[in-house]
Amino acid sequence: MEDGGYLKGECDYKYRTVHFKGNFQFIEDLIEKRRALELMIDKFEEEPEPVRVKFINEKALKNVNIGRIQIENITGKQGGIIN
Repeated sequence: MEDGGYLKGECDYKYRTVHFKGNFQFIEDLIEKRRALELMIDKFEEEPEPVRVKFINEKALKNVNIGRIQIENITGKQGGIIN
Protein backbone atom coordinates (compact mmCIF):
# COMPACT_ATOMS: atom_id res chain seq x y z
CA MET A 1 0.00 0.00 0.00
CA GLU A 2 1.19 3.49 -0.84
CA ASP A 3 -0.15 6.04 1.63
CA GLY A 4 -0.05 9.57 0.25
CA GLY A 5 -2.08 11.02 3.12
CA TYR A 6 -5.13 13.23 3.34
CA LEU A 7 -5.48 15.83 0.57
CA LYS A 8 -6.27 19.09 2.35
CA GLY A 9 -9.02 21.09 0.72
CA GLU A 10 -9.94 18.14 -1.53
CA CYS A 11 -11.91 15.99 0.96
CA ASP A 12 -9.99 13.02 -0.44
CA TYR A 13 -7.24 10.62 0.52
CA LYS A 14 -4.29 9.76 -1.72
CA TYR A 15 -3.50 6.03 -1.77
CA ARG A 16 -2.69 3.07 -3.97
CA THR A 17 -3.13 -0.55 -2.94
CA VAL A 18 -2.82 -4.02 -4.43
CA HIS A 19 -4.14 -7.27 -3.01
CA PHE A 20 -3.37 -10.70 -4.36
CA LYS A 21 -3.93 -14.36 -3.63
CA GLY A 22 -1.53 -17.08 -4.66
CA ASN A 23 0.84 -19.86 -3.72
CA PHE A 24 4.35 -19.22 -2.44
CA GLN A 25 7.24 -21.56 -3.17
CA PHE A 26 10.85 -21.25 -2.03
CA ILE A 27 13.41 -21.41 -4.84
CA GLU A 28 16.09 -24.02 -4.17
CA ASP A 29 17.91 -24.02 -7.52
CA LEU A 30 21.11 -21.93 -7.23
CA ILE A 31 20.93 -20.80 -10.88
CA GLU A 32 17.40 -19.44 -10.34
CA LYS A 33 18.49 -17.74 -7.11
CA ARG A 34 21.43 -16.13 -8.91
CA ARG A 35 19.16 -14.82 -11.67
CA ALA A 36 16.66 -13.41 -9.16
CA LEU A 37 19.41 -11.57 -7.27
CA GLU A 38 20.89 -10.25 -10.51
CA LEU A 39 17.49 -8.89 -11.57
CA MET A 40 16.95 -7.15 -8.22
CA ILE A 41 20.45 -5.68 -8.15
CA ASP A 42 20.18 -4.48 -11.76
CA LYS A 43 16.87 -2.79 -11.00
CA PHE A 44 17.88 -0.98 -7.82
CA GLU A 45 21.60 -0.27 -8.08
CA GLU A 46 23.05 2.56 -10.15
CA GLU A 47 26.28 0.60 -10.54
CA PRO A 48 25.25 -3.07 -10.31
CA GLU A 49 28.53 -4.85 -11.09
CA PRO A 50 30.40 -4.11 -7.83
CA VAL A 51 27.32 -5.14 -5.85
CA ARG A 52 27.00 -8.37 -7.85
CA VAL A 53 30.66 -9.19 -7.16
CA LYS A 54 30.28 -8.46 -3.46
CA PHE A 55 27.00 -10.26 -2.78
CA ILE A 56 26.52 -13.02 -5.35
CA ASN A 57 28.68 -16.01 -4.48
CA GLU A 58 28.10 -19.68 -3.73
CA LYS A 59 27.87 -19.21 0.05
CA ALA A 60 25.39 -16.35 -0.28
CA LEU A 61 23.25 -18.29 -2.76
CA LYS A 62 23.06 -21.26 -0.40
CA ASN A 63 22.08 -19.05 2.56
CA VAL A 64 19.61 -16.63 0.96
CA ASN A 65 15.87 -17.39 0.85
CA ILE A 66 14.11 -16.35 -2.33
CA GLY A 67 10.56 -17.22 -3.22
CA ARG A 68 8.20 -17.24 -6.14
CA ILE A 69 4.50 -16.39 -5.91
CA GLN A 70 2.13 -17.97 -8.41
CA ILE A 71 -0.61 -15.34 -8.44
CA GLU A 72 -4.17 -16.69 -8.73
CA ASN A 73 -6.02 -13.40 -8.34
CA ILE A 74 -4.95 -9.75 -8.16
CA THR A 75 -6.90 -6.53 -7.66
CA GLY A 76 -5.92 -2.94 -7.07
CA LYS A 77 -7.35 0.51 -6.65
CA GLN A 78 -6.28 4.05 -5.97
CA GLY A 79 -7.78 7.23 -4.65
CA GLY A 80 -6.77 10.84 -4.98
CA ILE A 81 -4.12 11.90 -7.47
CA ILE A 82 -1.06 9.64 -7.63
CA ASN A 83 1.99 11.15 -9.34
